Order: sequence, then structure tokens, then C-alpha cells
Amino acid sequence: MTPAQLATLDAIRAHIETFGYGPTLTEIGEKLGRSKVTMHKHVAQLVWLGKLRKTSNRKRGIELVGGVDLRSVPLTALRAELARRGETLGALDRDRPASMARGTAHCAADGCQMGVRRGHLMCFRHWSLLPFDLRRGLLGAHARRDLPEFSALLVKARDIAAEERA
Repeated sequence: MTPAQLATLDAIRAHIETFGYGPTLTEIGEKLGRSKVTMHKHVAQLVWLGKLRKTSNRKRGIELVGGVDLRSVPLTALRAELARRGETLGALDRDRPASMARGTAHCAADGCQMGVRRGHLMCFRHWSLLPFDLRRGLLGAHARRDLPEFSALLVKARDIAAEERA
């Protein structure tokens, strides 16, 4: 895939994640600063590559094809993709932008789409479910930039949040 196709696919994913339905070609073009004709070309290429499905004669007929269970993706591949998008462990710092890419941050708990302020890992509801020692450990690992410990504690935190959801 070309960088333009990746940007188009990311814009479509972000729109669907935010609004729950597919964007129009005009909306994608406005977000990326491209024309509707260019977006039509990119979407057609992504359909041909099998990344998207487009229903004819529907204004919002763009859909993502398939999905990946991120638990089955190797950690190195996840880190590489996050780095490509400009997301880092430092994204939790209050004095830095949440990421180099535009968009809003969401709670780290699986399935929670609650927006969180810059510098926050989880929404208040999920953060308050965590034991005090786990919260303190997450904050300490982040402050020390200890990525392995932070990642391990984050898995525990997400598991606790998932138990609450079940």
C-alpha cells in the first residue's frame, strides 16, 4: 500500500470509530486535504486490495473488511504500528501532544470508547476500578519510562477492566 492509501484507510477507520458509520468521499477528502476524485481513486484501490468494501449507490457505503484481534499480534508489530502513527509511551505526558497524529485519545480499557484528557490512560470509571498499588505502579513505570513494566501492568489493568465488563 502507498502512504496515501494508508492515510485514506486510517481516515476511514477513525471516522467509523468516532461516528459508527462510514464516511463520504467528500468527508475523507476534507480530512486529508484532497479532492473527492482523488479519494474515489484511493477507495477503489483499497477495495481492489481487499481492505475495504463499497456498496454501490450508497453515499456512506464504505465499510472496513475484517478485523484483527490485537491479542494475536506480536508486541513488536504493535509497537512498530504505533510508532508509524506517532504514538509513544510519552504520549501520556501532560505537557506533550497526545500523539503526532490528529484525533482524540480513548480509554485504554477494551471496548471503552470514552474520550480521555491528555495525560490520562483510562476514563475515571475504569481507573477507579484498579487497585491503588496497580495505579501507583503504572504511574511509576511511566515516570521511569520502563516500557516492559508499564506494558505488563497495563495488561493487568485491562484484564481488571474486562472483568468488570463481563
